[in-house]
Amino acid sequence: MMPATLRWAALGVVVFATSAIAAPAPPTGLTVEHKTLQSKRGLSVQADAGTLMVPENRKAQGSRKIPIHFLRLKSRAASPRAPLFYLAGGPGDRGVSDDPRTVDFWAPYLANADVVLIDQRGVGDLDLRWDWDGPPPLAFFASADSALAQIDAMNRRASGIIRGRGVDLAGYNTVESAADLDALREALGIDRVSLLAFSYGTHLACAYLRRFGEHVESAVLLGLEGPDQTYKLPWTMDTQFEKLALLAKQDPRIAGQVPDLMALYDRVIARLAKSPMLVPVPDPSGKGTLRVQAELPPHFRRTVEAFGFSTTGD
Repeated sequence: MMPATLRWAALGVVVFATSAIAAPAPPTGLTVEHKTLQSKRGLSVQADAGTLMVPENRKAQGSRKIPIHFLRLKSRAASPRAPLFYLAGGPGDRGVSDDPRTVDFWAPYLANADVVLIDQRGVGDLDLRWDWDGPPPLAFFASADSALAQIDAMNRRASGIIRGRGVDLAGYNTVESAADLDALREALGIDRVSLLAFSYGTHLACAYLRRFGEHVESAVLLGLEGPDQTYKLPWTMDTQFEKLALLAKQDPRIAGQVPDLMALYDRVIARLAKSPMLVPVPDPSGKGTLRVQAELPPHFRRTVEAFGFSTTGD
């Protein structure tokens, strides 16, 4: 029979070993810093600011790692619901902010759940930023063809420079961003999340729901942009213009001068079709002036440019 002292010693080893196993190391690539944030209204909010390193291109072996920044605002609830992931629009809008006014905005949500603000891949990455350094593209406005040629030249120049910095542009897409969200969920030890998304963020939310829907408790999508809705059809602009016309008709400050905005627009477009306007555009160098013909392409029938054109006539 084992002496009592040895039995206690052995038990101590088992307890020690069990404690060591029960405290796993943090996930690889995750760094977290605890903060106490103050809102503009004087509310203190506990938060974790962190970064998760993820592959830039999961399809490329040996892909470099890029950061996904996040800020987790802690709930005040005793039994909080699934953490709320906020997906900003753009793509490219910042999600992470510890500004006191931002803390005030999210404070009511903290009564029910943690709020996780996320900067999607590429946001704030200076390696992905490039500003046109050529001469002012005055010919851009000369015609649709010249505008497309200028855009193509800018895209080619930008992609070459950015790739030269070691960036794999093939990794910057919605599918990879959705995988980032799930990697963050897993790294934070969360089983299920809720989604609150706006504009492009709803596009990303749809991609996440398709691939990882089993990890979503609820989702609220504002300004929905579905998987096949990124390119806007002409009727979309028509619908929005009709809404604007209705608001103008209901506003006594506008209705007296513009009783029917839709009819006014149609008259202006008809006039431009018959007699296009020539608009002078001065060269920033002061060496000359480009005269641009102002007319709208048929597929872009309704735009708020009508306000600008209407000042010369109706």
